[in-house]
Amino acid sequence: MYDERQLSIELIGDVESIDETVVFSEKFRKQDIHIEAWDHPDYRQVLTVQAVNEKCDNLFQGITVGDKVKLKCNIRGRKVDKNDGNPPRYFNSIEAWGLEKMELTPEGGINS
Repeated sequence: MYDERQLSIELIGDVESIDETVVFSEKFRKQDIHIEAWDHPDYRQVLTVQAVNEKCDNLFQGITVGDKVKLKCNIRGRKVDKNDGNPPRYFNSIEAWGLEKMELTPEGGINS
């Protein structure tokens, strides 16, 4: 059964870099942000999250390298089978639709 929450996630991390918007066609453009997150103190993860089309206009506005952010995202995936005798290829992406800048409290905690 369809449940949109199954493909939605929240990511919290530090902004490592923000790419310029890339225009692929008049109907598709994207901008990537790279987030450093930690799932274990010894294992740094850097995740690429994209904003697409109208989200490129303002989603990452006011965000700079080093900011702590919470991203609301959807996980997207697709299969490309060109029927040319080669095996199909699979692609995944993390697409942002919401962003909050996080603030550190005097006690070292995080406020959104």
